[in-house]
Amino acid sequence: MSKMGDQNDSPDGLDFVFKMGQQKIADQIQVFDALDTKVGIVLGLVVVSIAEILGFLILAVAEGVESSHRFSACSGALFVAGLASTTLSALFGILALSPRGFALGLKFPEMVKRANRSPDQLRLMFLDDLLKSCVSNGDALDAKQRWSKVAVFFAALSLAFYSITSGLLFASLVNWG
Repeated sequence: MSKMGDQNDSPDGLDFVFKMGQQKIADQIQVFDALDTKVGIVLGLVVVSIAEILGFLILAVAEGVESSHRFSACSGALFVAGLASTTLSALFGILALSPRGFALGLKFPEMVKRANRSPDQLRLMFLDDLLKSCVSNGDALDAKQRWSKVAVFFAALSLAFYSITSGLLFASLVNWG
């Protein structure tokens, strides 16, 4: 192919890569939003679980339930472990929701200053900018995913502790004989 043919093929390639870069940024934004939604649900679950278990415990205390010291120590330890897990889940969830620098055009001011260049030169500048934005966003998404997974793990752990605690307390309230 002649040099002239290579230059004619270049704008189509630039347009394709440019559109793919824009799609990559759009996909990253969707993942960001989805993770924020999931973490918001986990945080809501944490708040509801705390309200439920505290309500149950207050009800049990109001009824004047007598239980053995061994049972009280066991259920107390499980409750404290659940509360610690819930607190950690909330903290990691908030960390996952914390604002991160999401890159959308790092060099845009520079590109505006150079608007007198050819469209192909501007596309190449913008492609470089898209690449840097995608890499930067990928790092932010990795951190958000990591903190989200930790928050979900601690939420599940707290629910397990609360379930065991509730089961033990319920068993102590039921007259089996």
